[in-house]
Amino acid sequence: MIGDYLNQTATLKVAGAPAADGSRTYTDTTIKCRFEPRVRQYTNERGEMVASQATMFTLDEVSVSDRIDYDGRDWPIIRVLKRWGMDALDHYEVWL
Repeated sequence: MIGDYLNQTATLKVAGAPAADGSRTYTDTTIKCRFEPRVRQYTNERGEMVASQATMFTLDEVSVSDRIDYDGRDWPIIRVLKRWGMDALDHYEVWL
């Protein structure tokens, strides 16, 4: 249902396993999305207030270890919410 609104593209940088020196490597994939600048705050698992600068909607699975490149800016993923339809996963809401 949300697929009709995913009229933008972004580069999903999927995190690989950490290297011996602790650095991460990423694999780039182009995904369809809907990007919306939107400032929000929430309390994370450690009780800290975290600010989100944008929200992205996509059908592609993402995780907080991944990154998003949109419009020339590299965004860390700070929260991923699964949004369910009547009987199945509908899309992901990604806070950047």
